[in-house]
Amino acid sequence: MSVLVFYLALSLGVWTGVEALQNGCVPTCANKTEGSLIADPTNCRKYYICLKDNDPSDFTMECSDGQLFDNVTFQCQPHDNATCGVCEPSCQFTCPKNITTPVLIADRKSCKNFIICTPAGDQLSTPCPENKPYFNGTSCTTNNAQCCDPCVSYCPEAYTEVPDPTNCTNFYFCNAKGYPDETNLFTCTEGYFDEVTGVCSTDAACIEPCGGDNRTTSNPLSTTSSLPTTTNEGPHCIDPFLCTKEGYFPKCDNRCDRHYYICSQNDIHSYVESVLCSNFRVINPDTMKCVPIEDCPYPIHI
Repeated sequence: MSVLVFYLALSLGVWTGVEALQNGCVPTCANKTEGSLIADPTNCRKYYICLKDNDPSDFTMECSDGQLFDNVTFQCQPHDNATCGVCEPSCQFTCPKNITTPVLIADRKSCKNFIICTPAGDQLSTPCPENKPYFNGTSCTTNNAQCCDPCVSYCPEAYTEVPDPTNCTNFYFCNAKGYPDETNLFTCTEGYFDEVTGVCSTDAACIEPCGGDNRTTSNPLSTTSSLPTTTNEGPHCIDPFLCTKEGYFPKCDNRCDRHYYICSQNDIHSYVESVLCSNFRVINPDTMKCVPIEDCPYPIHI
């Protein structure tokens, strides 16, 4: 049995019984009185105020410098005296270090795949089976509403670096386990941030699952790349396209191209390939209709 088949069988056999939800890290004012303070489960420095309707406030307050919100006294306390517990999301996108057994993590590029992290350091991209096509951070499931949110940045360990999913040249420095904030956001001096190696590299591909273009592009300084690469064909073109909702979408928003994208319910959180207008027609990005070339109000690209 090959290593890949072994780990695939192990992953489907051991983890398929677990159903994990993406939104487990939410603040709650249950059994609290109005005016009570509760911790922000994603940030030890912040807290919420409970409202009259037992809902948490729509904003967070922040402890003073050198203090954390204490989960025992429900007050800001000096850093060394505070007990802080940051919830751990069900979805991880970074392989943990020094593991002794295989670990499953989500694939930022597709909800229909997951990655097996092996003790040997391999990262094996694996598709979910057809009868359970969506990965929820723990197992493959039939419910695409449980797909992992690729726009979440989380530090699984201190003194590591994790990507900024909105900008492939940025990364977060993790000074502690938990959710990073903007104070620890930095920019690569050259190249793009490589989530696989955890460092900036001129050989890395630009992967922005939450960028304006949902893009994956090759690094112009790179001669080789260990990640799948595609290219943008213009400053306002998207290739491939990450479906976030159902509908029809242009490949290019500033010109008429024969290519466009169709996203069905089953494609949510997955990349799709473009389709072509027939009879050499082009997509009008304003109306999302295939029209004769002469009726297109933008520059033509065939």
